[in-house]
Order: sequence, then structure tokens, then C-alpha cells
Amino acid sequence: MTHVDENNYAIADFDILSSELIKSMYSKDVGVIIISPWVKDYALPVTWPSFTSNFINIIDMQRTSDILKLLLQNRVNVTIVTSSSTQLKNDHWNQKNIQDSLIFCDQIKNAGGKIIYNKKNHGKVTLTSECCLTGSGNFTNKGRDPKLQDNAGVLENRSKDERSYVAKVTWVNKIIDEGQPE
Repeated sequence: MTHVDENNYAIADFDILSSELIKSMYSKDVGVIIISPWVKDYALPVTWPSFTSNFINIIDMQRTSDILKLLLQNRVNVTIVTSSSTQLKNDHWNQKNIQDSLIFCDQIKNAGGKIIYNKKNHGKVTLTSECCLTGSGNFTNKGRDPKLQDNAGVLENRSKDERSYVAKVTWVNKIIDEGQPE
């Protein structure tokens, strides 16, 4: 396990998504699951895709939806487990934030992703075929910005700690099974 602080959390998230994209070029054993009660499409710093573009053509990445759509184009299964609009209203999110969440989910669904609603879930996880990033911030611009919210977490790499990674996969599958597909 590797501790990931709020200054590195968003880049760790982008790194494992980029790694999964690179892996999709040579393997079919790929997949992405994002679990967060609140999700929104958020901007990526312009420097991140420029480094990754040395390996794959992702220079035009501007938002998280861009990399998720590219993963879907490369036949990577992408699943987002989040709260429904009804649950978001009950959690007192404002109407604009609810609309932004629904638009983001619709973008991913329309690109071929799967959206699952689980009103009991409060976990925050990004899981790929090789890594699991867990933390305290939601998959939103506020949850990934160290100036707006503290978000410490843990990055588990399958090759370094198979047992912990498998335990996370088991938990993630339970959250998916308890949810309701859209």
C-alpha cells in the first residue's frame, strides 16, 4: 500500500486510468470501476495528458469524461457506481450540482459505460485491473482539488499486494451487486 495525500490524489487517479488505457492496447484483461456517491466531470490540468501522450495519443484530453470515453472506445468496461438524482436531492445537493452529475453519467452511459445507483454506498474508489485507489474525496472537482478538500487515500497495486487488492475487488463487487442499474 502507498499513502496518497491530497496533493497527489488527483494525479494518482489520472495515472491509473492512463495506465489502464495503455494496457488496453495489448490486453483484454482491463476494466475501470469508479465508486463515489457524488460524481461530476472535472477539468484535467493541461500538463497531465502531455506526458502520457508519449505513450498514447491523448493530447486533447481536457476533462475526466474524455479519458473515460477513450477507455470505452478501446473496449474497456467502465462502470460508475453513484447516487441517484433522488438521493442527491435528499443529500441537499443544489440543482446545478445534481444536473452536472446527471450530465456526466449520461455522457459515460451514451459512450457505452454502465451506471449503477447505490444509495447506501459512501465509499470512494477507482479500481482498475492493476490498481485500487481509495480515499475520502468524491469523484468531483472539489473532491480532487487539494485547495478545496482534504483527500488522503491509499493506492494498492495488485502486483505488490495481491491479497489487499483482491479484498477491494470483493468489496467493490458487493457494492455493485447491491446497486440498481440504470
